[in-house]
Amino acid sequence: MTVFTYDDSKRAEACRDFLLSSGRMSKCKMLTILPIPTTRDGIHLTGSEVTLASVCLEAEPGEIYLGYGIPDFLHDSLVNAGAVAVDAGRDEEFLLENARLTALATLAYILSRGDVSVDCLSVGVVGYGRIGRELVRLFLSVGARVRVYSTRRETVLCLSSSGVDATEISVGDPIPEADVLINTAPAKIFDENSPVGRDMEILELASGNFFGEARVTRLPSLPSRYYPVTAGRIYGEALLRALGV
Repeated sequence: MTVFTYDDSKRAEACRDFLLSSGRMSKCKMLTILPIPTTRDGIHLTGSEVTLASVCLEAEPGEIYLGYGIPDFLHDSLVNAGAVAVDAGRDEEFLLENARLTALATLAYILSRGDVSVDCLSVGVVGYGRIGRELVRLFLSVGARVRVYSTRRETVLCLSSSGVDATEISVGDPIPEADVLINTAPAKIFDENSPVGRDMEILELASGNFFGEARVTRLPSLPSRYYPVTAGRIYGEALLRALGV
């Protein structure tokens, strides 16, 4: 099997090595591993000047493409060319495993600064999707004080009834105070003009600029940065599940 990747990260390398060593891709002649996410601007592959249109033109019958968040037009073009397009973003098991790795890598990032005692931190988690749930579970397990901020009343009521501090928020609310505020919500919620405490840190795990001029640390592709081998393996496992091999 020939493997080509537009992604030179350690995660892509680990994914390639895992698939080659699995012995389950013997019937595949050519595999192309696309970045995670496949694109951010809808025109180019993430981290590359390669256009999605050029990827379509290079597709060959029988070739397999593995991506994450593959745009519909790219997916359809690959299929029309006789290729197989597998989107790990549609694999619930991958999404859950990736969320766990993202939460663990967030903790690793905080600890990497070397001057933090996690059990003394107050952590605000914005959003309670897959990543939000994993962040709450992990930070509570290491003794941090955690509060969830959600626009969904039912989520807040459910968390509160189970003993987790949670606050319902509305679009335009001021940015809440915490030692570390971790945003997982892919939408603008807080008033970007709200003052931010001098020692407060905002970690952005969603893609976008939702805090205006506030001091924000953007942390894309955390699993690839801290746990590339595991991240690559779960990416490859999504492909094997999709192919049924």
